[in-house]
Amino acid sequence: MIIMIVAAALILIVLVVAYSFIPKQVAQPLPTLTPIPESTSQPVENPSPYVSDPELLRIMDSLQELDAKTEQTTLREDDLRLPSVDWDVSF
Repeated sequence: MIIMIVAAALILIVLVVAYSFIPKQVAQPLPTLTPIPESTSQPVENPSPYVSDPELLRIMDSLQELDAKTEQTTLREDDLRLPSVDWDVSF
């Protein structure tokens, strides 16, 4: 009688261990479509209250003048040359 109980317990343990090694099938999530934003073709009526601000317009004009000056400036100095370096250095 005890032998049958021990055999049944061993069979039960083997079944539980074998069941734990069976790979579980996980449901794959379905891909969803990414929403694509649509552009509005309507022009912006009043983008900002500062669009016609005289101080801001003055600053923008100053920046455009500065940009024009920097475009005309030659930044390359042809008179300056790199010094010749003696690469044969030994210690």
